[in-house]
Amino acid sequence: MVPTHSDLTALRREYLFSTPFHVERFLTDGRDAPLAYLMFNMCLLSLPAAVCVVWLNSHWVGPLYWAVNALVFQERFLLGLHFFSHRRLFKNDALNQALALVLPPLFGLPWGVYRIHHVLMHHSGNNGAGMDLSSTEPYQRDSFLQFLCYWLRFLFGIWVELPYNSFARGELAGAKHAAVCIVSYWASVLCLYPLAPHGVFWVLMWPLIPTSFALMLGNWCQHMFITPGKNRSNYHLAYNVINTPSNQRSFNDGYHAEHHVKGTLHWSELPANFMRNIDRYREEDAVVFQGTDFIAVGALVFLGRYDKLAKALYPVRRVRSASETEQFLKERLKPITGPSTTA
Repeated sequence: MVPTHSDLTALRREYLFSTPFHVERFLTDGRDAPLAYLMFNMCLLSLPAAVCVVWLNSHWVGPLYWAVNALVFQERFLLGLHFFSHRRLFKNDALNQALALVLPPLFGLPWGVYRIHHVLMHHSGNNGAGMDLSSTEPYQRDSFLQFLCYWLRFLFGIWVELPYNSFARGELAGAKHAAVCIVSYWASVLCLYPLAPHGVFWVLMWPLIPTSFALMLGNWCQHMFITPGKNRSNYHLAYNVINTPSNQRSFNDGYHAEHHVKGTLHWSELPANFMRNIDRYREEDAVVFQGTDFIAVGALVFLGRYDKLAKALYPVRRVRSASETEQFLKERLKPITGPSTTA
C-alpha cells in the first residue's frame, strides 16, 4: 500500500509575500502565481539591495548582502528560473525577457544563457555523454573528488563549451545568442569594476563561484543513479525525492525523473502525475526517495551511508534486504561506458 503523499496538499513556500494586486491576469497560466510572487519579491528586495551594495562599494556590506540574498532567495530563484525557462510566465514577452536579463546576474548567472544550457542542451542531450555538457555519465558518482573535477570543468570551461556545443549541434542561433550574452556580460562587468570594485565583486563576480557549485552539485545529485544499459530511459537516468519540505520551496523540483519524462508539464502537476504513473515506476524498478532532498542524498552517497539511504527509499520498488539495496544503488553509481540505450 502506498503511503500518504504529502506533496499533493502542502502549502507553497517559494515566496515571502504575495502581490498587492491580482497578478493572475498578467500570467500565461494562473497556477504560476507563486512564481510571479517570487519575482515580485526579488524585484522589491534583491534588486534594490544589489544597487545599494554597488553604490556603497563596501567590503563590509557586500558579504552581508550576498549571504542574506543566497540564504533567502538562491534556491527559490534557481528553481523558479528552471521552470520559467520551460514555460512562459507572463503574457507580455517583454516582461519575460526583462526578468531573464536582470535577475540571473544577481545569482551568478550571466544574462540570457540559462535556457540555452538547461532546455536546449541539458534536456536535448538528456544527460548523455558527448551531447550534454553537464552529463554525469562518465564519472564515478560516489566520488567527491570526481565531482570537484566535474564542477571545475563547468566553472572554467562553460564560457567556451556552451556556444561551441550549440554550434556543433547545428543550433547556430543558440550559439550566437550564447556567445553574445557571455561576451556582453563580462564586458559589462569589466567596465563597471573600476567604478565600484568592491560592490561589483560581491554583486556580479563572487556569486559565480557558489552558484556554479550549487548548480553542478544539484545536477550531479539528481543524475547520480543511472542504470547501466538503460541510461537513455528517463526512469533510469534520474530519480525523484518526494514528501519533503524542499519541494514546497522549489516548485516540486524533487520530481526530477517525472520532469525529464515530460519537460513541459506544469510544476504544479508533477506530484499528481507521479501518483498516476506510479505503476510505471514500479515496473521500471525506479529509484524514489522520500523525506529528504537531492543534496542530502548526495551527501549520504559520498559518505557511504547506504543504511540511511535504504530507510529513505519510497515503497514503489520491490522489497530488498539491506545488502541487496546497497548493491542495487552502487551499481547505478558506476561510470557509463558503451552505447546509449533505453532498455
